[in-house]
Amino acid sequence: MTTIKLKRTRAPHVSLAHLVALVIVACSVYLMVDFGIRAASLFQAHQRAAEVEQQLAEQIALRDRLQRRLEYVQSDAYVEEVARTQLKWSRPGETVVVILSPPDAPSSVPETAPLAPPETTLDSSSWLNWWFLFFDVAPPRIF
Repeated sequence: MTTIKLKRTRAPHVSLAHLVALVIVACSVYLMVDFGIRAASLFQAHQRAAEVEQQLAEQIALRDRLQRRLEYVQSDAYVEEVARTQLKWSRPGETVVVILSPPDAPSSVPETAPLAPPETTLDSSSWLNWWFLFFDVAPPRIF
């Protein structure tokens, strides 16, 4: 009879050093990923804080402008300005003079030489009305 010898296969032998190294590598990878995630969220939080600080500065500037405007509107100077410019009021003893714009085609005035209004970019033409009231020529062009 022949005897057959069976070879025993050995289970892979894992040393303690290999096991410790594997645990250290796994923990290191986990910590690196966690650090990256936290760093990214911290960066986003800093960006959001900078945006909020910018908005806060804008709102503070707006509040300051509105506060100054409120103080001005509640002052006597504002009341007098509105009364004189918009309401055309005057103080006792003063006379309000309102200059009307010259009509486009005057029928009662003989046409001698038409006065060409100067080309101006100013919104308010009240000073032109005064000029034409006192002088018969257009004002000199300075600019």
